Amino acid sequence: MGTNLTAMVKEVRALGAEPVLVTSLIVRNFYANGTINDSLQPWADETALVARQQWTPLLDLHGTSKEYCEKIGPNAAHRLNPTATDNTHLNLHGKIVFGRMVADLLKRNLDPTLLELPIIDNLGLTYNNTHGIASY
Repeated sequence: MGTNLTAMVKEVRALGAEPVLVTSLIVRNFYANGTINDSLQPWADETALVARQQWTPLLDLHGTSKEYCEKIGPNAAHRLNPTATDNTHLNLHGKIVFGRMVADLLKRNLDPTLLELPIIDNLGLTYNNTHGIASY
């Protein structure tokens, strides 16, 4: 499963850049008990394996977004969907919430000398994300 991802890591490095692997965003399909029916865990695991094998930084968006969505529950998580039946994609609020999550993962997991992006803090949204509080 990770053959293509490994090839991409090598291609990026051949260009003189350093890749950062990001696991997939959780699909917000919930069981009746409020836990997520996690269909993408095998891909997240494979991404993590490639990151370890290739000594590549990894951002665990999958695990972080799963934990967040289970804490806020299905009603709040579904308010981040573009339509009532689309639990995969995001509306504007979802893009803001999970975009902040990625920004915070970048800041937390990468060497600051490698991170040349102007990431502006949003302490309120970061707090909500890390404490399982719905922002919208």
